Amino acid sequence: MREVKGTMFVVFAKTIRADKSGVYDALLTDEDKEIIAQRILSVGWYPFETYKNCFNAVYKVEGKNDPEICRQWGRINGELTMTSIYQGAIKKGDPEGALNLFKMYYKNMFNFGEMIFDMLSGNETIIKIKDFDANFEPYYNVVRGWMERFLELCVDKSVKSEFVSKSWRGDSDTKIKLRWD
Repeated sequence: MREVKGTMFVVFAKTIRADKSGVYDALLTDEDKEIIAQRILSVGWYPFETYKNCFNAVYKVEGKNDPEICRQWGRINGELTMTSIYQGAIKKGDPEGALNLFKMYYKNMFNFGEMIFDMLSGNETIIKIKDFDANFEPYYNVVRGWMERFLELCVDKSVKSEFVSKSWRGDSDTKIKLRWD
């Protein structure tokens, strides 16, 4: 069964629980509602499908289906998570070392999928996201922002990114190119 760590899931559960309008009711299954009604533990593992349903619901309601908002969420949550829970991955001046550590931390976030990093030069890399949910476009936009901010914390420079391939558009994998000067 595909699962996600509570650290990745809790923000969506809290957002949905905080809403009293009922706007999320039609967007979630009964199982999703039962799970998010519980206390979400950072160290716990939760069903990926519930995570995805909650993520998509928050993306629709709060993010207005805007990929740029998702990218900004990734930047914000990436900084919060990587400067607290996974701060050991931030390697100042060593982006390649940081990315190699990030691969290990990624396995602590999801029990499936893989990130592969290919350093093209000292200031450019391509991230390949393999064996994940190919059609989960909002997630890939969050990853894009998350990795931008993570690398900025490592290299103390602005990081630009672009999708090289998009699995939700039929490519075999999603690839993101990141560059800093």
